[in-house]
Amino acid sequence: MASKKPAPKKKPAEPETAPKKAKAPKPRVGRPPKKPSERRVHTLGVRLTSSEKSAIDAEAAADGMTTAEFVLAALEHYRASKTR
Repeated sequence: MASKKPAPKKKPAEPETAPKKAKAPKPRVGRPPKKPSERRVHTLGVRLTSSEKSAIDAEAAADGMTTAEFVLAALEHYRASKTR
């Protein structure tokens, strides 16, 4: 007996649609990007003891700053004192 192959399925006719309109660009969300000269892209790793880290965190919190802000402010203060 010869096996019969099933008839190929026909694709349903696609309805004609109007051409798609070009979408307007979406407005950008969030703050505008910083200039390349203002971007902080480098990191500095420093090894500290637990007590040193705790002391820095406590002083930063007392001044209402993050640890990074506190360290950067301390560096600026250090630079200013060296130039006097």
